[in-house]
Amino acid sequence: MTGVTLLVVPGQAEATAATRESFDVMAGPEDRWVEADWMSGPGVDTPFALLLRAGDRLDPGALRVVSDYAVERGADLVTVDHRVEGRARRAPRWMPQLLAQLPVSGRVVLLSAGLLERVRALGPVLSQWDLLVRAADLAEHPEHCPAVLVEQAGPTTTGSVHERLETVRAHLRRTGEDALVVPTSAGGVVTRARPGWARSVGVVVPTAFASRTIEDGTEHVLVHLLLEALARTVGPTLLDLDAEIDVEVVLVVDASCPQDLLDRCSEAWPGRLRVVRTEGDFNYARAVNAGALATGAEVLLLLNDDVEPLEAGWLQEMLGALGRPGTAAVGARLLLGDRRRLQHIGTVCPPEGLPMHARIFEVDDPTHPMAQADVDYLAVTGACLACRRQDFLSVGGMDESLPLNFNDVDLCLKLGVDHGRVVCVNAARLIHRESSTRQVRITPEEEASLDRWRGVVLRDPHVEYWG
Repeated sequence: MTGVTLLVVPGQAEATAATRESFDVMAGPEDRWVEADWMSGPGVDTPFALLLRAGDRLDPGALRVVSDYAVERGADLVTVDHRVEGRARRAPRWMPQLLAQLPVSGRVVLLSAGLLERVRALGPVLSQWDLLVRAADLAEHPEHCPAVLVEQAGPTTTGSVHERLETVRAHLRRTGEDALVVPTSAGGVVTRARPGWARSVGVVVPTAFASRTIEDGTEHVLVHLLLEALARTVGPTLLDLDAEIDVEVVLVVDASCPQDLLDRCSEAWPGRLRVVRTEGDFNYARAVNAGALATGAEVLLLLNDDVEPLEAGWLQEMLGALGRPGTAAVGARLLLGDRRRLQHIGTVCPPEGLPMHARIFEVDDPTHPMAQADVDYLAVTGACLACRRQDFLSVGGMDESLPLNFNDVDLCLKLGVDHGRVVCVNAARLIHRESSTRQVRITPEEEASLDRWRGVVLRDPHVEYWG
């Protein structure tokens, strides 16, 4: 068995005794108990150290589970799922970009003895979260163990706003990224590419001019609502700090579309409006591809005609996330028409079964730190998706053999394999009146189209939903 030093920051006698009791029931002769500050304590003479605070309580067998997991995976850092006040907090698989925004996996972490010494060599930490971020930056083989192994006493400390910003700035210095660091209203920190990396956005909107009675009882042509909201929240020239970004709207319509409907669109959107007409039965993938070919913009923004931005700033958030190195596509946090319940925060692609929207229909809590975070997924919905146009074209655009379902999942998987991360930008919030589009019916051919991606979806990071 692999020995573990339990490095416990001391506290009140009762809390320390509770942690010691949970250790004693499982500790072997190769394990050690040390009460000391994580950063200034003595060196450890076991292969690993597990960092806890007084009051944290290990589940039976936790030491062996986490140390065996580290040895099996060749990991020098392992985070674990935990409970707070009896409620399980499960995290995705190892996701360093999320850890650099908030302590998603809690504070309990297993470090190799060598990694602990390298972290200590950087000097005093600003918070428990700062220590985790430093360790993640220095680790050679970090992993997350998807098992609830500890009851964590109290929240993970993250420091003041200034300290949180400095934690992320130091992380960016260590990783060599030149970017902006922005605090969120929910207590986290997000990183944004400096404005100006892209100078033009082509907004591609396939539409059949469906109308619907919306939440206030009035009836509207939905694409008109969308264009009015774009005019209100974006405008023909988007200002992002000192950068000006040209915004063009590309409407993709049926060849027989009446001119009066298009005239109304021109009234709603004051900027450049391009119209692309397509023949035949409605095929969303073909419509998007036609729109992408028609614009020369650097960034493609795909929007369903039944979405509606809520307030200004959403597109700047998406562009700021997309402009970061290694990011291939970004999506947004979408709410149902009642503005209370979630419609989309990312698409989970389990190894078995069909792709699904994470937490769909749950009540939105905009004060939760995850509600402002950038979260990696294998896919995001095509109802609101941005990517570089050259990347879109390089993967062949959308698969036109998928006219309705999974064309967005297929696109994201292609972009992810060839160009990098797919991210849901939760700070970008829009309404999606999804029921106005259609009733979902999955054909055997559409389901079979996912078979080619079985090897990729084995890496779906959100084991907390399907594991």
